Amino acid sequence: MSDKVSFGIYGFEITRPIVLPGLELVPVHTEYRAAQSAAREKGRFNLTCLGRIDSSCPYSGGNVRHVLFDLEAALTLCEQQYVIVTRPHAEDVDALKASLPRDLDLMHPRGSPGNLIHADTFSPSSRREFLGRCLQTLDDAEVEQRFQLRRGLHTNAEIWRMREPFVDTTYYLAFSSLEGMSRAWSSDRDSTAEEVMTPFLRHCGFDFAQNRAGDRLRSMSTYCHLRNTLFHNGLLEAAFNDNGKTVTLRLTDYVHKLERIFSLVLLKIVGFDDGRINWDQWFDRQPFKGRT
Repeated sequence: MSDKVSFGIYGFEITRPIVLPGLELVPVHTEYRAAQSAAREKGRFNLTCLGRIDSSCPYSGGNVRHVLFDLEAALTLCEQQYVIVTRPHAEDVDALKASLPRDLDLMHPRGSPGNLIHADTFSPSSRREFLGRCLQTLDDAEVEQRFQLRRGLHTNAEIWRMREPFVDTTYYLAFSSLEGMSRAWSSDRDSTAEEVMTPFLRHCGFDFAQNRAGDRLRSMSTYCHLRNTLFHNGLLEAAFNDNGKTVTLRLTDYVHKLERIFSLVLLKIVGFDDGRINWDQWFDRQPFKGRT
């Protein structure tokens, strides 16, 4: 690659520079409200950041396009909404900032349940630490073999790239990725999905049982029933007999739970914990807690 290239980022909230080995992100806005408004605008992508990569960048073997591909997925995971990273340019950051469009109109508003990692206004080092750890972990062959991190990260990004967030597609992508990671972790290709996914989620620190009476949200069998009826019958409801009682599950009641668990599992595999994340947020909808 050339000694140094620049690129733009649309839709990532940042007010402080992020400096990593051979990689630097420079904010367009340094005031919180302006940065938040630009990053979270639903019907428009706003230019929020400029970046540069030089020849000392160690990630992805120094392949710039691979670095930017992974960076876009990591930023999308962080924001839980689609973030765009442009192709690399030969201009320096100032020249690129002047030549790139300030915003991109969207046909469909971007959906998001809210960012996964605190804004740098409230937790100055969290996003830098996450990005550094994520890009480094993606190059760890042992982690990749054991958890399929790269596949999971990019599948997660595809959920947020969808123009229209169809619940069936979202559910299938999240479930299939979690099942694939569970089977890679356990080296078990024969047991049922709930038999491999339950211990995997417990290993990641989530309170799940294979089938917990009276607690459908924390029963892996719930999500497997929904996945099976969706995949085999194309239905968004699953009905089954439980001790003589007919139980009906609606996918729309569980898809966003599963989607958030998927994202949190990726953070666990990356090994990121800044003390601010509420790991039970998929259940209680409180994303952050006070510093511990």
